[in-house]
Amino acid sequence: LYDSLQQVDLKAMFKLPLRQFVSQLKKLPDGMKTTVQNMAYASIQDGTLYDLRIIKAIDEHLGTELMMMIQ
Repeated sequence: LYDSLQQVDLKAMFKLPLRQFVSQLKKLPDGMKTTVQNMAYASIQDGTLYDLRIIKAIDEHLGTELMMMIQ
């Protein structure tokens, strides 16, 4: 598990195509999913995450409501 976590670059994950992003997101342990949620929140606030498909995927798979921030 530790070796697989070392290979995960969460910032780069946000630049993946949607299917790859979702696949990686599903594989993450719960603690890292929380980190992705927090990173997404901060990135939406600073304007660096604007891909609605990625935001919607995070909402669907992590039970968040990040889309509310941009509507």
